[in-house]
Amino acid sequence: MRILYFSRTYTVHDRRFLTALAESEHEMFFLRLENDPVVGDTGPLSPRVTEVYWDDHEDSFSVEGRIRLVPALERILRKVSPDLVHAGPVPTCGFMAALTDFRPLMVMSWGSDLLVQADSSPVWNWMTRYALKHSDMLAADCTTVSAKARQLVDYPAERIVQFPWGVNLDVFSTGPANPDLRQLPGWNNSFIILSTRSWEPNYGTMWLLEAFRAAHNINSKLRLALLGDGSLRGQVVDFVRQNDLSGEIHMPGQLTGDLLAGYFRSADLFVNSSYSDGTSISLLEAMATELPVIVTDNSSNREWINGTTGGLLAKFGEIDALRDALLHIAAMTPQQRRSWGDHNRKIVEQRGDWKKNFSLLLKAYASIGSAYRVGKQT
Repeated sequence: MRILYFSRTYTVHDRRFLTALAESEHEMFFLRLENDPVVGDTGPLSPRVTEVYWDDHEDSFSVEGRIRLVPALERILRKVSPDLVHAGPVPTCGFMAALTDFRPLMVMSWGSDLLVQADSSPVWNWMTRYALKHSDMLAADCTTVSAKARQLVDYPAERIVQFPWGVNLDVFSTGPANPDLRQLPGWNNSFIILSTRSWEPNYGTMWLLEAFRAAHNINSKLRLALLGDGSLRGQVVDFVRQNDLSGEIHMPGQLTGDLLAGYFRSADLFVNSSYSDGTSISLLEAMATELPVIVTDNSSNREWINGTTGGLLAKFGEIDALRDALLHIAAMTPQQRRSWGDHNRKIVEQRGDWKKNFSLLLKAYASIGSAYRVGKQT
């Protein structure tokens, strides 16, 4: 089939999907709604994927701007003539694709689009429901997202393909730390906490920093590797400077691939402080690298972490709760943390293997394509 993959921008997740799809039997085309340098990936697009471009692209950030782009999207669809459109997030790219009346349409949720954005205003709710109602299939990465779709529009369960996006278990595994963070001045005998989320309000960056400061006041061996970047950069830099934590907080920027895996191997603990996620890929990367974890207490994270083995849960924004969780795991013996890490690795091997889970998307493509062809014939 000829498939148009339509996404908001080009992230590491988009690159991973497109790279795998390029190796499939399908002819792939890629359209991005906008360029976002904060979350954009610099890795090359597979030469087997054809990127297509807008001929009219003045504004994609407002609802009105996206609607005005629909005629341009229709022209792209006529030019590419795909057999299937795969579009997400749901209320942005999925909504725009639905407005074209193109079928068959698969919309893919990115987690927070259904769990947070859909309830943020009546307009976002309408766009989300419209996209769902006018799609043929929904790709969801966890039970929480699937349940939300059914709540919003009573989405038929048989039209939902659910799979965690998963991780490459060969890349994210135990092994030599590269770079070895313990070579940093004052980090030799430290307890290293790792965060890899973007510096945005939804990802709880300032909450994590406040909790780390409070925990470090009690246990001075704590160190924080704060990867990423984002709109809160000014606040993050000011916080580190004002609290004299430049030696205790390392900020190397946004990393991917083997270099990112090396940071996981250097750490003792991973923290995901995001307000909302579907299945967090960074969480699975940490679990695959056999790290204990601390995650925000929400239903999607509880699909992976029960709060008693493998990791702890903390209510979003509660500084004391996150501080206590940091101190609790730091006080565990290496053997206890290793046991939790072993537990986490087994879970990801069972449910979070990218190679296994990706095959479900290909089966969904075949199913939606076959159903549409049968429908046209009848």
